[in-house]
Amino acid sequence: MSEIGEVASPPTRRMRRVTSVARVVAGVLVVLGSAFGGGLGLGSTWESTQENDDYRVSTELITRSQVEIPTNIGTATFDTHAWGPGGRVSVSALALPPVSRQADSPHIDLDAQLDEITDMTVGAAQKSVVKFAIGSVAGGLVGAWAWSGISGWRSRRVWLKSTAVGLVAALGVSGLWGIGAWLTFDEEYGKHLRADGLLAMGLSSERLLAQLNARDQRYAGYVQSLTTYLSRLKESADPESHVPTAARVLLVSDIHSRNIYSQLQRVITSQDIDFVVDAGDLVDWGTGYELSARPDLRQGIASLDVPYVFVKGNHDGPSTVDALREIPTVVILEGQMEEIAGLRLVGVSDPRIYQDGGPTEVEEPTVVEEMEQEAAAEVAEAFGDDPGPVDLAVMHHPAGARQLGEDLSARVWVSGHTHVPALDVGEDYLDITVGTTGAAGIRAFYRQNEEGGVVATQQSFDILDFDAFCRPISLSRFTFPNSLADVGNARVSYETLRSDADDEPAEEDAEASPERSCG
Repeated sequence: MSEIGEVASPPTRRMRRVTSVARVVAGVLVVLGSAFGGGLGLGSTWESTQENDDYRVSTELITRSQVEIPTNIGTATFDTHAWGPGGRVSVSALALPPVSRQADSPHIDLDAQLDEITDMTVGAAQKSVVKFAIGSVAGGLVGAWAWSGISGWRSRRVWLKSTAVGLVAALGVSGLWGIGAWLTFDEEYGKHLRADGLLAMGLSSERLLAQLNARDQRYAGYVQSLTTYLSRLKESADPESHVPTAARVLLVSDIHSRNIYSQLQRVITSQDIDFVVDAGDLVDWGTGYELSARPDLRQGIASLDVPYVFVKGNHDGPSTVDALREIPTVVILEGQMEEIAGLRLVGVSDPRIYQDGGPTEVEEPTVVEEMEQEAAAEVAEAFGDDPGPVDLAVMHHPAGARQLGEDLSARVWVSGHTHVPALDVGEDYLDITVGTTGAAGIRAFYRQNEEGGVVATQQSFDILDFDAFCRPISLSRFTFPNSLADVGNARVSYETLRSDADDEPAEEDAEASPERSCG
């Protein structure tokens, strides 16, 4: 009996189908990988740059799913989505920074410079995107053609199909990255920013500020209790010494980017405030971004529902003032006279800007006072010999406010800047230094006292009452610990400036302005 050798059975239809599908899947993966590799290779091999006379901005793609922003004080990073683009963004100065070149100018616009850098960054990033797209097309085509050659597909029709597959793969890879970028770069991505070095301290401060805002909202009830206590104190005083209040003004200063407006709102409502006078230093760095990036500050000012009179401090830049102009209730005093609730106010902007490299009180105190006094005298001179009655002269620096008040014979001089409340009651004037309503901002919550110890910076504000003849009759001063400190040890003082004994205006006052009445 002869032996018959075993003959291999031909491949089944299922096996052929599996092999065909596997080959297609492998081809697709090869083409997609080639498209991605080509795009990333071209996008990361050469930096994309944009530059002007001052700065150079460069961007490059990286393999990690994160964006890196190296700086001289640390590197900031945040993760993209798994399929989102990763990159490195660098900004370098090519010349002396514009702020330094314009140190002698009072009109430095940091916002414009930051906008320019932002536009340059977008332009450089767009170049990287174009390079990635070109690289992915080239990589997709090479991968498709190579796979066709390896697979033995050499007909013209197959090569045309391979070309189409390569282009679709490039479009798919670019689209996937686009979706990843759209999902990553929303308004929430900054909350996941990480940093090292000194930059990490800045981010910690920003997060501390968010926590501080929440505490400030809760602190509003405590502030209201202080004003309520003062109201009851007034009611229990000798009724014969009481002069009816026709106009009531809330005096604040040196808020330094603190959101304390819920506290002010409680005071305004409970004390029937007619308007607010802010003696400057609303922000810290003199940029409009400090208001545009903090809608809670803008909304807080607008929510007060009374006129908000403002003079620029040395920490407030021109763009800060421009941002405030957009709030309907804000009145900017820049050398003109305004009348509110019958009271006449004149205010002068501080001639200095914090970041312009000018003289400081520590380095040249005499020079600073001379600058402030010259600015005040120039405005007062413009009013001529008879400016008429002026009720409040407002300037950020006390030396400037005194000069302005004296030159205009104003009844009340209002200033801030020193972060320490002060009061000088003269025979025919009232010199008020408010202190700091924002406890000097987040940078100076705690300070060193004369004994070398560390104490919490106090918050303070004043309430000034006027009678129907526009004369100041009482000053209520509130000084209390900031919202990060112990809520004890608050101080409330009440200064009576006029009583019923002199309730009628002096003869010369009545003749000078018989038509005037306040309230």
